[in-house]
Amino acid sequence: MTAERDSVTLLHLSDTQFGRNHRFGNLQTADEDLKFETLYKRLELDLDGLKKNQGVKPDAVVVTGDLAEWGRKSEFEDVYSLLDSLCTYLQIPRQHVAIVPGNHDINRDACAAYFSTCKADQEDPKPPYWPKWRHYANLFERFYGKPFAEAQPWSLWEMPELRLVVAGLNSTMAESHLDGSHYGQVGENQLRWFERELARCSRDECVVLGLVHHNVIRGASQDDENLRDSDDLQRILGGSLDLLLHGHTHNARAERLGELRVLSTGSAALLAEQRPAEVPNQYQCLRLTTTGIERWTRRYDAGHKRWIGDTRCSEHGDKWITRETASFKAFRKTTTPRPRRRRSSRSRTRAAI
Repeated sequence: MTAERDSVTLLHLSDTQFGRNHRFGNLQTADEDLKFETLYKRLELDLDGLKKNQGVKPDAVVVTGDLAEWGRKSEFEDVYSLLDSLCTYLQIPRQHVAIVPGNHDINRDACAAYFSTCKADQEDPKPPYWPKWRHYANLFERFYGKPFAEAQPWSLWEMPELRLVVAGLNSTMAESHLDGSHYGQVGENQLRWFERELARCSRDECVVLGLVHHNVIRGASQDDENLRDSDDLQRILGGSLDLLLHGHTHNARAERLGELRVLSTGSAALLAEQRPAEVPNQYQCLRLTTTGIERWTRRYDAGHKRWIGDTRCSEHGDKWITRETASFKAFRKTTTPRPRRRRSSRSRTRAAI
């Protein structure tokens, strides 16, 4: 393990949904003025202010799904540009970026085509219908230089420099073009895999962060918008995670799944008519420290073309910076060793005698 750290700061984005319902401009524009009307530039300007006024500088970026709108190749081009630009701006390696897919990252046309191919070949389609992730997988391999594995379509990031391990859960395992498949599900096979892998992590040496797209609290099986097997997640992985982040609800919240802290953020860039009318676009920064969680919640003010503090996320609706007591054993107060005092020549002589 690397040198001691007393904190790590995360930039948490969700539901960017690049495509026809994305509120900002296309990142591929060559027009210098139009570049200011992109999600990346609006974030850069706001993060500049947070660094200057609050001392907030993210060490890692986490994105909890729905990066694209329809899982299309052109949409993931913008996703790639956003992630690449954030790495350059924040001066962080790509290994310090963690992403998970959401239901909008599924390409339903590719899934339907797979079913047609299976029918032509007189074969049964095999769940979880891998081709539905084709363009997400291409983004993943292009950005990280390694495949989004077909045998295990989920991800584990180890960031020893940050004393951080990130479990990227895939909650789109059941999602497809078929009617009745629009719900979140991780599946026991995936949960057991993470249970085995995370058992190797010493909580005294690293913080274990979980990412998932679908919301885990309102987990009733009758509600197709939520994670259907959230009870299994709590039972199998709840004790292996220090914190769980999600998106999907388009609304920032602070909740608990049993004893596990759960924080969400809203959509960073979805048009108003595609999200709850009373909820603005949102993102958040989180600092995990030796004593707790500091949270900076932001909302987009379209009239002034800027991000501002989002007080909706505080208990009494009066603060956009909140603090919660928690214990992250991996983070320790760093101390500067005292310089050794040199003995005088007289002292050294006496010691020699």
